[in-house]
Amino acid sequence: GDIANHAYYYVDVIVGNPPQRVSVILDTGSALCAFPCKQCKHCGSHVDPNFDFEQSRTAAWLGCGECTHGQCQNGKCGYYQGYTEGSSIRGFWF
Repeated sequence: GDIANHAYYYVDVIVGNPPQRVSVILDTGSALCAFPCKQCKHCGSHVDPNFDFEQSRTAAWLGCGECTHGQCQNGKCGYYQGYTEGSSIRGFWF
């Protein structure tokens, strides 16, 4: 990524099968790396199209029984991360 054009560094990651390219912001202040899914209505604009979970043959939501770093929400393992400057991110592990 280019900090001059985007005000942050990012890396492109290939996810799923068939492969989809998604951009992940490199944040040295967080252990969490996340990217938006196509179904997200509040995720804003990103460099790459949002990940289309429905088009992936290999993506599977992490179930509540496998949830060691989050809370069970609607049968899926959810996460939340709040940041000092006031922003936050929430979603589901897969």
